[in-house]
Amino acid sequence: MFKLFGRNLRSSQFAKLRPQLRSYSARPTRTLASRFKVGVVAGIGGSIAYALLADKPTKLETLDAPKTDLQPPTKSDPFPSTLNIGSTAFTCVGTGVRSVTFLQFHVYAVGMYLCNDDLDKARNILEKHKQNFKLQDDNLGEVLNSDAGTEIVDELLRENVRFAVRIVPVRNTDFNHMRDGIVSNIMNRPEARQITDSAFGEGITHLKEKFGRKGKFPKGNIMIWCRDLNGGMDSYYGSSDSKLDHLCSVESPDVSRCFFLQYLTGEKPNSPTLKERTLDCLATLVK
Repeated sequence: MFKLFGRNLRSSQFAKLRPQLRSYSARPTRTLASRFKVGVVAGIGGSIAYALLADKPTKLETLDAPKTDLQPPTKSDPFPSTLNIGSTAFTCVGTGVRSVTFLQFHVYAVGMYLCNDDLDKARNILEKHKQNFKLQDDNLGEVLNSDAGTEIVDELLRENVRFAVRIVPVRNTDFNHMRDGIVSNIMNRPEARQITDSAFGEGITHLKEKFGRKGKFPKGNIMIWCRDLNGGMDSYYGSSDSKLDHLCSVESPDVSRCFFLQYLTGEKPNSPTLKERTLDCLATLVK
């Protein structure tokens, strides 16, 4: 059993954030002034910390040690600002909500976390693309959220930058529904249709077999998918962050890559809010 804690982050690389206002109400177009922005300043003992509210503009706080959990834009408990999975520390870089049907029913709250040990690797990749595009500081987030951003995010994943996704249903569901949704999202990725390696198909089969838990997935319970050093991913499930059991492992880097691409890229990601907030936050790593 793994214990996850969401309070103290001991990383000397994550930095203080400079606050800016942002409204998350729906609007037909996105302008630079309406986007979620954070600034990262390198410093000893610094850390990423910000508060996200669902229904009104939020002024981000600058804190040396984050104490404020993060509220996704739906009715769920706040998300921890940090996670420790075994001995590996992750920091939250965005939250959102998964909605389905034209009525936009909320299905689950979701948070994206970045591995602290991979911060420099991620920063170097982003800095390279910033130079390639000859961008100003405020423009990298725009590029990451565009079609060109898919290539950049794909490189982060191919270079095994470790992310973790924390999923909390806001209505009762079941494991079969969750598994089928995950497999469908992976298989429908454009990248998946270009993969000819038999290991990818074997990885999908393995995912279906290992993710064989039956029964209900009650609202408020937690599922976490995190990438490992080799590009695969592991899943954990439980009723709280301190009571999470290992659910399954997937060794195929391509399966893991397509899983995370569906959250971080494309016109129809699993959660547009999560995608936007996460990519805007990642863009600040090179400021």
